[in-house]
Amino acid sequence: MLRVAFFSVLLLLAVAHDSEEKHHGSSESESSEDIEGKKGHCPAANALLCSTNCTFGSNCSDTVNCTSDVDCNGTQKCCNMGCGRKCVDPVSKVPCKDSDDCLGNLVCCKGANRACLSTCPPPKKHDGRHKRRANLVK
Repeated sequence: MLRVAFFSVLLLLAVAHDSEEKHHGSSESESSEDIEGKKGHCPAANALLCSTNCTFGSNCSDTVNCTSDVDCNGTQKCCNMGCGRKCVDPVSKVPCKDSDDCLGNLVCCKGANRACLSTCPPPKKHDGRHKRRANLVK
């Protein structure tokens, strides 16, 4: 009985350590995953393509066909396209020096190896504080 308890605790510790390592890891494949979990990033939104006027930056309902990546087929991501959310093919990172190098609503994120993204990922947790805006290159 004691052996079973010992091995159970050992197994739990190994799983917890592996999970924490994956959470804090920074391999290229992990860094290309967006907040929703699928690889790639949302393309720049273009509100000019809307069939209805979006007021106050709201998501107009004319193109809402998803709420998260799990609603999309294959590798497609659920992205805010300026006047609603829809499933679209993801884009790769575009290198940049500052946000002037980025098209549309994309911003230059230093934490993403200076890449244009729809939103900057949160910085790695060093002292217990997250500063999302600190990751933005102006």
